[in-house]
Amino acid sequence: MPFQGLMGDNQRIVAERGGLQGKEVGQVMSFLRTVGRFSSLVALLTVSSVQGSERPGSSSSGSSSSGSMPTANIPAAVSGSSSGWRYYPYPYYQTIGPNGLPITILPPMPPVIMPAVLVPVAVPQPPVPNGGNFGLAGPLPRRGVPVVHAQLPATKKKADPARANQLVTYGDRLFRGGNTRKAEERYEQAARANPSSAAPQVRLAQLALVRGLYSEAADHLRAAQTAEPGWITNVDDVQSIYSEPADFAKQIARLESHLQATPGDRDAWLVLGAQWFLSGRTQKAADIFLRLSDRQPDATLEAFLEASRSNDPAPVR
Repeated sequence: MPFQGLMGDNQRIVAERGGLQGKEVGQVMSFLRTVGRFSSLVALLTVSSVQGSERPGSSSSGSSSSGSMPTANIPAAVSGSSSGWRYYPYPYYQTIGPNGLPITILPPMPPVIMPAVLVPVAVPQPPVPNGGNFGLAGPLPRRGVPVVHAQLPATKKKADPARANQLVTYGDRLFRGGNTRKAEERYEQAARANPSSAAPQVRLAQLALVRGLYSEAADHLRAAQTAEPGWITNVDDVQSIYSEPADFAKQIARLESHLQATPGDRDAWLVLGAQWFLSGRTQKAADIFLRLSDRQPDATLEAFLEASRSNDPAPVR
């Protein structure tokens, strides 16, 4: 058979080269004999397939009606076309058997790779600490993922009464000099230095009075009562903040004119009563506070009213 001749030729080539000796030659010969037996078995199976296809009434998809050499059927799973062996994509071998019939040898075909369909699956992400709920949308930062640290509660600054008094003194000098903007800054700094002091809030009420902001002035008086309850009974004459008594009287006149035009302004009435009381005119202040006491409750108004009713009025210094 042709395969035996093939094996003989290989043996002759190995013998002529003399490149292998002893045990190596035996291993090569054993491998060639195994290949020969396998090829003979495939050839016999293929011949049987061809002979069956030549029976009357049968036809072969690879044979030609013009008398060409009949061959084995092209495997339908890999042919992809009915045009013959020229479109068969894998190696095959043809020869003539001992009985004169054609033999087609088909080596084992490689597995057919089918495309796989990838279905995306949502993978649950672990929760990010500290409520971030975000994922990475790009490359990591150079220093890694930032770590969120718990913020410690802000420590409350200790009050500094001496510093607050010093700032109030600076603010009074600026106020007398007409620099109300700088004076306001010093009073606000004093309020932050000692939040439990009423003096900075009383000064801020005077600034609002000069600017004609009577509701804001009333709010600062309420803030003074909240910061330091009882301050009303131990306070200096408010006229000392002004450079001249006439300046204080001018502001009182403007406030009274405003109340004549808008008598329903309760904040303006509270400021007027406070100005009278803080300048030592307790009886005028009491009349105003009594007029306001029949309305909605006000802790600052009640404090002024109680102080004005006292037999020992607030000292004027």
